[in-house]
Amino acid sequence: MYIVENHFKDYIRELSLKIFLSKNIGLELKNIRRQLGLTQKDVAEFMNLRRETISRIENGSINPTFDYIKRFVIFIALVKIFRDISALEEMGVYLSPNVLRVSFNISIADLEKASELGMKTYQKHREKMIKKVRVWT
Repeated sequence: MYIVENHFKDYIRELSLKIFLSKNIGLELKNIRRQLGLTQKDVAEFMNLRRETISRIENGSINPTFDYIKRFVIFIALVKIFRDISALEEMGVYLSPNVLRVSFNISIADLEKASELGMKTYQKHREKMIKKVRVWT
C-alpha cells in the first residue's frame, strides 16, 4: 500500500542525507533536479528566486542556506509524489493531493506548483519510456 505520509518523510530523509553528505552540494542539487526533469526555472519559481541564483548555487558560486536546502528537498519530494500519484491514477488508484497539504502544512500555492510540475515531468518521463519500448519491439 502506498502511504503518502511515510513515503514523503522517507524520501525527504533520503534526499537530505544525500545532499548533506555530498562533497559538492551544488552539483548534487543539480543532479537531483535533473533526475526529475525539472529546469532551473521550475526550481526558481517554486523557491521564489531568480533562475540565475539557482544557477549560481548549482555551479558552486554561492552556497545554499539550510532553509534553501530544506525547502528544495520538500519541493523535490512533492514533485516526485505527484509523479507517483499520476502513475497510480493510470492504474485506477486515486489519492487526494489535499492529504499532503494537511499532513505537511503546505500552502495551496506550493501544492499547486508541485502538482503541476509533478504531472508535467511524469508525462515527459512516460513519453520517453514509450519511445524506448517502441524501439525495442
